Amino acid sequence: MIEQKIKKTRRRRQKGTEPTSTTPNPRFYFTSETQDAIVEFQKSTDRRVRESLYVVKIMPAFEKLVENLINIHKFSVGCTTRMKI
Repeated sequence: MIEQKIKKTRRRRQKGTEPTSTTPNPRFYFTSETQDAIVEFQKSTDRRVRESLYVVKIMPAFEKLVENLINIHKFSVGCTTRMKI
């Protein structure tokens, strides 16, 4: 009888699935502070408070998310600024 060697395959951990640590993941766009600001934004009826919450706490997370989506999907090819996209 001829014995066949069976090749064992190793499963490698995919990028981004490193063991969890106590430090927050820098790839999260929305932190718990951002989530709290969104909830407060939705509850507020005062226009000035809503605008302040959006500009200071919510908009930076959206801008970072949009910037990364533009870069990932190559929407920026041929455009000189983000505003042209």
